[in-house]
Amino acid sequence: MRAPVGGGGGASGPSGASGPSSADGPVGSDGPALLLFLTTTCEPCRGLWDALASAPVGFGLAMPVVVVTPSASMEDEPAARASSPPWAELVMSSAVWFSYGVGLAGTAVLVRGWSGGPDGTPGEVLGQARPEDPWELPTLVSTWLERDRARKIVPSIGSPGGSAEHRAPRLERLLNGPPLVPGRVARRLPRLTIVTVALIAAVGFATRNSSRPLLFDARVDAFLGRASGFEHRAATLLSQVGDPKVFAAITAIVALALILLGDYRAAVATTVSVVLTVVVVEQVLKPFFERRMATIPGWTFPSGHTAVAVALAGALTLAVGAKRPLGRLLAPALRSLLAVVVFLVACSVGTAMVALGLHYMTDVIAGALLGLAVTGWIALFVDLFIARLRLTSSSAGAHPPLPQPPL
Repeated sequence: MRAPVGGGGGASGPSGASGPSSADGPVGSDGPALLLFLTTTCEPCRGLWDALASAPVGFGLAMPVVVVTPSASMEDEPAARASSPPWAELVMSSAVWFSYGVGLAGTAVLVRGWSGGPDGTPGEVLGQARPEDPWELPTLVSTWLERDRARKIVPSIGSPGGSAEHRAPRLERLLNGPPLVPGRVARRLPRLTIVTVALIAAVGFATRNSSRPLLFDARVDAFLGRASGFEHRAATLLSQVGDPKVFAAITAIVALALILLGDYRAAVATTVSVVLTVVVVEQVLKPFFERRMATIPGWTFPSGHTAVAVALAGALTLAVGAKRPLGRLLAPALRSLLAVVVFLVACSVGTAMVALGLHYMTDVIAGALLGLAVTGWIALFVDLFIARLRLTSSSAGAHPPLPQPPL
């Protein structure tokens, strides 16, 4: 069974549920914790549920074990509570599935820094696999912990200094990095997509193959068109910032900076988001709807300048997350300020196009929503793709399973 896309409304868990304390620290500490992503309707999960019922406390791992199911609105809550052993924490949250990029039920993830609860910040992933035999878990966990210790204490050849993160191989850093899309953003993506599609369809079909403005466009565009000389010059400058060549250069610079910082998944998501946005707008939507303005040649709906600007702003906002390489270089207030500034600039590009008479306001709104939706889905797909690579990598390095416990 696949993890639910979008998730239910809120996440829920048992009242007062918490995993047991251990030598490695309780749930919510910096010690390791084993997360088991299960559903009550998944047939491959049945073996893990049965193993949880018969296994010794914590599988004898001396660390917290957390059972993570989809949100209560998408899961049989009484069945989940009845199946979960008393020594394991039960968290019912689709957001946690998205936070760790888990795409298949029955997946085990070892993390350090599990903050606990449905809305906790994702911890560092030490290993991930979907074991066919639940009694492989102790061996898998031992393998992942040994690999993590070796990565910390064994310096790379010719590199006496540097942190463990910089000494780790590039593939390891790529696979074990935090996801781009927080759970709360993933939950809102389906709704954003529905609004975007509805608006593009409504405006596009209402104005298809015509140059007439809607009533909303006529009033807003007339207001923005009454610009002073200074405002007109500022609008002209902003429209030049949105030029395709300029944005191609900006995208290349941002992607290169992210690569140099080691944030490969953010670099890929940024580049693919911008390119795909351009293709969808210029090659699909504009030729299909053929909306024009009477004063200029070419099609206008939706605004390509705005869509690309907002797509890049969205990708940058994800790249400055608290656990991302770029975000760790900035103070929390500076991260928030940077996100606000890039979105203000992106929206100003669209507003400038309206003020100069090059777009209708509905062109700009549709372009902005499209850029956000494309960036969100591309980032989520990158997270899920890397989660699948991580699953394959972890499974390939697993040791032979432990003997079956006596019946």
